[in-house]
Amino acid sequence: MAISAIGLHLLPVELQQAIFFQLHRTDDISAAALTCRSLLLAFLDAKSLIENKVLRNEIRRDVLPEALAVLNSARMLRQSQRSVSSIQEFLEENFTFRIEPHGQLASADVYALSRLNDLITRIARRYIACVLKESPGGQEDVGRRPSKDEVARVHRAFYRFELWCNLFRTHKTNETILEPDQQREVFFDRFSPWENEQLACINDYLARAILPAFNDVAEHDIDWGAVRVDYGDDISTGFIQYALSMGLVKIHQIITAQTFEARRKLLRSDDKIYPNFNLEFLFDCLEHASRNGLNHTPLQRYTTEDNATHLRKPFFDDPDSGPESCWRWAHAEDYVVNFVNSPWRISLRKWGYVMWDRATLDSWKVLQTRWDAPSMSERRAATELRAKLRAEQEFSFRRRYDIQRAGGSGWWSVGDESKVTWPYRRTRKPQVVEKKPESLADAKRAILSIKLPTTIPRAKNQNGV
Repeated sequence: MAISAIGLHLLPVELQQAIFFQLHRTDDISAAALTCRSLLLAFLDAKSLIENKVLRNEIRRDVLPEALAVLNSARMLRQSQRSVSSIQEFLEENFTFRIEPHGQLASADVYALSRLNDLITRIARRYIACVLKESPGGQEDVGRRPSKDEVARVHRAFYRFELWCNLFRTHKTNETILEPDQQREVFFDRFSPWENEQLACINDYLARAILPAFNDVAEHDIDWGAVRVDYGDDISTGFIQYALSMGLVKIHQIITAQTFEARRKLLRSDDKIYPNFNLEFLFDCLEHASRNGLNHTPLQRYTTEDNATHLRKPFFDDPDSGPESCWRWAHAEDYVVNFVNSPWRISLRKWGYVMWDRATLDSWKVLQTRWDAPSMSERRAATELRAKLRAEQEFSFRRRYDIQRAGGSGWWSVGDESKVTWPYRRTRKPQVVEKKPESLADAKRAILSIKLPTTIPRAKNQNGV
């Protein structure tokens, strides 16, 4: 260490700058520059060149165009320049052809991209660990290291998700900038079906990732229950979709929030005590992503000409055939309407079936088997489970509505009303049904048995009156 400290200033400035060029994180630039005065001067002499070189070490070339598009779309969002025409122009400029970035970025843009990449890297790491648990490889693959191409594929999909949020998010209930069919024309038609299905995989994952926090509030908050905010495992609800539309920074905060109060604060609308609702976000639009094509011909019967005419070429020229091969395997008997975001492919999207290299798929023997949609008995069981949950929700909604009308707020659960906040001292506890209803009929009977006080005692003033 002493030799290094003494000898650095003796190196030619080009060699000192070459030290910076070996860094792989922009966060390390300042630490290196502050090592000694000589390195600091070498850095300042080529500041822009060094920052841009380190950024390109940090973000791979096959991901950087998507990252830059997200940065530019965020700038457009901040400047309130979004309109139908500006969105169309932006997509034409950035997604007609894949263009490698040239020239040097401003210092502020370098560090903004680095922060965004750091966030996406952390979320992508969580995603890969999660989907490997669901993969055909089972527990043997939980600790598997994905290839560099697989990681880049996941990163590009997360960048496209953030891009979608920047371009199409709204802050009003069920508001949309472009109708789903228009969004297909200006956005989805620029990508292949398997690239759009990669985006569907990310959307599914993020929705499931925020469900624990969302359900914690939706199942227990009195105000949310009074306005019937749904909870459960349905990732397509307008409440979940609005939460996703807030973007990856807010989503990561929601996922990592640990307390009921922190989760409620993140999920509620700015001007309301409950969350906003939007059915016009990504989930619904993905279902319109492949409505163009041969409506009466299954994929396995497409001719070479059909493939060239009706299937978009990928925006990114993937050197590996894995994603396309697995998508064709899963949709061989499908018609165009189910090419993207099919409800029968949820189980496949849980393990990110269009994210993996062909070598990985072959090691799992995926393409050597036939994929079958869920059976009627499985669908029936899922329907019955949803009906049971709905009955429980009906009871919960009614009870919390009644408590809110009586002045209560805060946290509530079936069988536990001890944490309800009242604006006055209660003389007796409200009647509580301890047992969760098993059916809709049980829920109705439970609701009818609930009795609230017929009078509400006044709070005493300072004179005790």
